[in-house]
Amino acid sequence: MELYRDIVTNTWRYPPEFVDRCMELALEWALCEITWVSECDVWQEGDNWFAVIYLDVPGVVDPNDVPWLKGITYGSKIPIEGSVDYWARVFRDLEDNWRDKFEYLANTGLEEETMRQFRGLRHTAVKGEIIGGIDDTISVYLDNGAMRTSAVLRKAEQVPGEVYKKGDVMYFYLSKVAKEETGYCAWLEVSRASKNFPAALIRMYAPWIKAKGVRRIVGKKSWVRCDKHPDREVLRKVSRELRGEVVEVV
Repeated sequence: MELYRDIVTNTWRYPPEFVDRCMELALEWALCEITWVSECDVWQEGDNWFAVIYLDVPGVVDPNDVPWLKGITYGSKIPIEGSVDYWARVFRDLEDNWRDKFEYLANTGLEEETMRQFRGLRHTAVKGEIIGGIDDTISVYLDNGAMRTSAVLRKAEQVPGEVYKKGDVMYFYLSKVAKEETGYCAWLEVSRASKNFPAALIRMYAPWIKAKGVRRIVGKKSWVRCDKHPDREVLRKVSRELRGEVVEVV
């Protein structure tokens, strides 16, 4: 599970506290389910996980017949504590059950976390990495510095003549952040062809400037309205990111 946790944390860059909470809830859920108890507690000490389950004392058992139940009244609970390694030896399906429930919780919780992290970045330029494509749709990893998630670049939002190779890093215009129909994760869409992309790049390179896209002939020229004229270096950076497209301030 620690290896699985590291993959989720480091590859997808989920916030560590979010991952730890999902692991804790998943273990509690899996252990209660597999032991048929209604209550259990789990905690972590260093790299090791521990759990205690609480067995309900049934009313049909006579404490006189079961010596170790003497002094324990009906309705009370008997705590049984052990490491996760111990519980995994007793219940061989525990680790698989834990992993399945962790994946479920991480995916369902991911939607809320992704929405929180990226909603405020809509209509801005965000750095991304090409990870592949199916048919005319390109898949992209977006990285806001705190979290990594995936987005799609549709054919209509691609620039004619641009080549998108796996591993290429570039900026994209984040056009959509919404809930996916499955409810398991957020759905993000990006664009390289939006008329607002050049303005978003200007705002990124010069945050003190208010810029708005006016018109764009994709791949050739863009017209942007600004409250202050960007200096030549800013326009040069924007043009370079747009693969040589001319940017004119009106």
